[in-house]
Amino acid sequence: LRMSSRPNSKTSPVHYTVTMSPQADTIPIINSLKNSTPSVVLLDRNNEFKVSTTLVGYDSKCKILKFSPNLYEKTNKTGTTRYNLLASSGNENGSVAVWNTKRARPLFNAAGIAKTFINDLAWNDDGMGLFAVSDDGYMYVFAFQEKELGQVLPQEETVKLQASIKKLEPLPTEELKPLHDIKPKSSGGSSVN
Repeated sequence: LRMSSRPNSKTSPVHYTVTMSPQADTIPIINSLKNSTPSVVLLDRNNEFKVSTTLVGYDSKCKILKFSPNLYEKTNKTGTTRYNLLASSGNENGSVAVWNTKRARPLFNAAGIAKTFINDLAWNDDGMGLFAVSDDGYMYVFAFQEKELGQVLPQEETVKLQASIKKLEPLPTEELKPLHDIKPKSSGGSSVN
């Protein structure tokens, strides 16, 4: 599908697009390093912002990182696992990767699908489709099946998890003084009023 007529543009996106998990408990830190390998670190807001997972598998810096709007679940012999899915891109080789947040390596990697940068990514509402738009005007559509990504949980599960998130303390509500109202301290260490 052709989106525009900008032939072979090599313009690098200068912005970063990063989203949080739909239940608001995972904060991604892009362009980290793990043993000199580019990675994305996921911080757990419910565990004092400690690293919960490190996603590796980039060959360049990440510019776009989008969480799916849904939570997923898979059941196997050892039990049931809940997780998020992330889609990312950002290097000049036009690749798109999808991660399960419980695994360090990509679940899916479409290497070099575009001849230019991927400028944006978007998940569809049901979490089974991903759209990528490249700098040269093409849109790529990825359609997944439940056996590939897992079962999409009802939106009520996400709302329950959002309600269970530890709330951060609000910032102080004291009115800040304008800088011109602050008096400098004298050299003797006592304040001048």
